[in-house]
Amino acid sequence: MPEDAASLIERSGEARRNGDHPAALRLAEQALETARESNDIDGLGSALAQLARLRRDEHETDAAVKLYEEAAAIAREQGDPLALAHRLRHIGDIVTEQGDLARAERFYDEAGRLFEAHGTGQLVMANFFRSKALLRERQGENAAAAQLWTDARELYAASGIDAGVMESDRRLQRLGS
Repeated sequence: MPEDAASLIERSGEARRNGDHPAALRLAEQALETARESNDIDGLGSALAQLARLRRDEHETDAAVKLYEEAAAIAREQGDPLALAHRLRHIGDIVTEQGDLARAERFYDEAGRLFEAHGTGQLVMANFFRSKALLRERQGENAAAAQLWTDARELYAASGIDAGVMESDRRLQRLGS
């Protein structure tokens, strides 16, 4: 029996974590094809998001944004607010890196409203605060960035993510907080 999109996406994620980008890409593309063939809309959204992550890894940011936008549209259509919020945050991250700060702000605003309205875990919120803090730094809003880094640090510590705590501390030190 052929694999479903979800298992292919899981294997793609594992290959990515193991540093095997070619395998991760092959599996993500296979997941996309499988989802389309089986009319698996949720699988399609997840496969598009996985491909977007891989394109971002390749520094193909425009392609990554386009794929995340497709994945976000599916989450919106399916009424999956948390998947939508995650995908919007990732788009915000990429467009922040590209320097389109006003556009990033819009993506983060919607993602933040969705996260707050539908609840999510501490680590997800820590990552969201991290993203917003990086945006605020680029906007020169150091006080707002420091508060977001403080919030992120607290949640990273509660989640046992030492790397997040260390990054938050470095950023806060650099901001003079």
